[in-house]
Amino acid sequence: MPSIRLPRLDAEHPREARARRSSEAVLAFAAVVSLVVLAFDVRRPAAPGASWRSLAVDVARDGRGRLRLLPGVGTVRASAILDDRARHGPVESVEELDRVRGLGQKTVRALVAAGAIVGPAPPARRPPEEPVAPRRR
Repeated sequence: MPSIRLPRLDAEHPREARARRSSEAVLAFAAVVSLVVLAFDVRRPAAPGASWRSLAVDVARDGRGRLRLLPGVGTVRASAILDDRARHGPVESVEELDRVRGLGQKTVRALVAAGAIVGPAPPARRPPEEPVAPRRR
């Protein structure tokens, strides 16, 4: 009588082995990412007194996209700043932003802490110079 070979009960099916290896890889990746995050704490300021989100945004000249990088400034507040700039001209200091509807003193102080600045005025454009013809000798 021929013998029938039964599969070993403790053997792992190839699908199960693949699933186990995938799970182990995901767990190993998560552990490495956790260790990297703990080692390089991104919330820690780079220098004493510096904000971890320090970013120089010129509120007198930058556009809507740059203004939205400031905390608490979304599309609506950025549009309000641009509208105020169009009506009254650029602000001379960040503290003048309290004239913008929807921005109070508390928000303006938060913007200063986050890196909002009023940069120097752009240099005046000089008219192009006329080309000088070379002298003939």
